[in-house]
Amino acid sequence: MHSRGDIALLTISFIVCFFNNGCCQIPIVKIADGLIQGNIAKTIGERKIYYSYKGIPYAQPPIGNLRFRAPVKNKPWEGILNATADKDGCVQQMDFLPLAVKGSEDCLYLNVYTRNISGNYPVMVWIYGGGFSIGGSEYEYYAPDFLLEKDVVFVSLNYRLGIFGFLSTEDMECPGNWGLKDQVLALRWVKENIKAFGGNPDQVTIFGQSAGSVSVSYLVQSKQTKGLFHRAIMQSGSSLCIWSLTTTARQIAFAIGSRLGIVTANSKELLAKLREVDHNTLKLAENQVVYLAIAIDNVLNGLPMGPVKEPDHEGAVFSSRSHEDLKNGAFQRVPVIIGLNSNEAKSFLGLIIGLIKPFFGRFDLDIARLTPHDLTGNLTKRTLAGAEIKEHYFGDQPIPINPSSNLIKFASIDQFNRPIRETVNLLSRYTDVYYYQFSHRGSLGEFESDFPGVGHYEEIFYIFANKADANTEDLYVRRAIVEFWTNFAKYGNPTPKPTDNLTWISNSPKKKTSDGVFYLNVNSTLTLDKNPDEDDWIFYQEIYHKYGDPPFSTY
Repeated sequence: MHSRGDIALLTISFIVCFFNNGCCQIPIVKIADGLIQGNIAKTIGERKIYYSYKGIPYAQPPIGNLRFRAPVKNKPWEGILNATADKDGCVQQMDFLPLAVKGSEDCLYLNVYTRNISGNYPVMVWIYGGGFSIGGSEYEYYAPDFLLEKDVVFVSLNYRLGIFGFLSTEDMECPGNWGLKDQVLALRWVKENIKAFGGNPDQVTIFGQSAGSVSVSYLVQSKQTKGLFHRAIMQSGSSLCIWSLTTTARQIAFAIGSRLGIVTANSKELLAKLREVDHNTLKLAENQVVYLAIAIDNVLNGLPMGPVKEPDHEGAVFSSRSHEDLKNGAFQRVPVIIGLNSNEAKSFLGLIIGLIKPFFGRFDLDIARLTPHDLTGNLTKRTLAGAEIKEHYFGDQPIPINPSSNLIKFASIDQFNRPIRETVNLLSRYTDVYYYQFSHRGSLGEFESDFPGVGHYEEIFYIFANKADANTEDLYVRRAIVEFWTNFAKYGNPTPKPTDNLTWISNSPKKKTSDGVFYLNVNSTLTLDKNPDEDDWIFYQEIYHKYGDPPFSTY
């Protein structure tokens, strides 16, 4: 509840502001850190009034001695904070151009959108994707209009990227996961402050796509987040995806130092000297090392700069094997929605044909490269498994002359479908898991091609309002997925009442193993089905049974 003083302040702010189309222009909110002035707008669809508060600091700028450290809570401000415009995104390369840099190190801000600052609405906290190297929380990328129309409070946050968010020497000098620790601090801010914006701090759903979905998965596993959220939605990623875990972090860190003329094998000395390098030079050095690592290493083995298994210490986001944690129930047992698009790797067509396909010639010479990274360390087993995988997906032909469709299917199954289905299997031993496949290939999709299915990221335009034009089928799918997501935020169940005579059945501890795995196929019609990509699933289950050496981290 607001105090009398708070109510008086809000009343005065509404009286003194001027009106435009009958709407107040200066809604002011009070939190412990100070007063915040936002903007007023109307949603694109139903033209409902909402308030936005953009660029609220939740941490001190991570610069100087705070670079490559856990974020530190921001300091209070005097006067009224102008929260009417997006702040700069975090340092990143510009549009995948390795020689172009944009963004600022002073980037740890979040945005709050609400329709009623005196309400008690469920809260949805969005974590953007981008391979842990690009992305931002700006309205132009993630406009929450359709979600707001369903009476939720929406929060989006920035977190550090690339070397600034994920540098690690794999020891206590630089344990890493700074970007994930930014997310944890932002969730603590939500817990402490969201009531002032009309949000319920005891009804928080975290959700994200791609690297944002992986982030959600790690936050679900982390001991640092207990009590900070109550539901989770993971779109196209989990901590079991091979690309979710960096296993060469120390090597990459010292390679960046070497690129900058820092010749040392000492972590403390490396960190001290890297903190002296300006952010633009540092980012360019990272790009050079990372692109070289991708070119000469196995591109299937994970990102060169991303989340790492930290040394075990009090502030670690995670310091154990993800597959083991999920198998043993060592995670926040909240209800989960998790799924993927019907042909994820389709969106990486240009990368696959232009960069990866020529390098696949090395896979014919070293067939063990096709084997899941964490399957086994035994070279004989890796080679035997790789031979079976080669035959299953590419037959007798050399991989580079295979149809691109074969490469896309292999990449989709290997990098997304298999690990996400395993995540469903493990989570559902302990909690309700609603599994989906987004299959609607509509006009809002970003990556049109001759290949079937829906690629990575294409579902975003059905949740957010950054593409307003939509045909009849698009509108149906949009209404359905927005309703599912916001129902889940409100009730922990996407269909508390049937939608189009359909009830989305969860996978849960109560379900019999013989029932298979339920999933919702989201298309121009909604259908409940079982066991997606079953042939590929059975194939890899046999691979893991014959050649796998647990315990695993990824899958």
